[in-house]
Amino acid sequence: MRDGLAPDGTVRACPACGGTRLDEGARSSRIGDVNIGERQRLKLAISMATSGAIYVLEEPTTGLHLADVDNLLGLLDRLVDAGDTVVVIEHHQAVMAYADGIIDLGPGAGHDGGRIVFEGTPADLVAA
Repeated sequence: MRDGLAPDGTVRACPACGGTRLDEGARSSRIGDVNIGERQRLKLAISMATSGAIYVLEEPTTGLHLADVDNLLGLLDRLVDAGDTVVVIEHHQAVMAYADGIIDLGPGAGHDGGRIVFEGTPADLVAA
């Protein structure tokens, strides 16, 4: 097995992810059959062998069971503890509440967005 892929192209548990189960589908699907969120989590697990990296994840909870969101948050903690920078683009409230800081862009989408409408901690956002 190399980089989390078995010889048959199947995604397996990746040693770089420290045994964290990211989700059932990513462990047993062929790489071409995984959804975007699963593929992103696989890339994250594979790249964890390096340190000092900057990770930008777009909605990494896509396709995850609620119980697996906690596993993902633990994985992100390990990245930060190892000296990596993690930027997460996410709408999942549990992930937002877990963040060190939040930057909210808006007020709308497309041409109606792109301005910083909030910057601060999750507690500051709740109080706003």
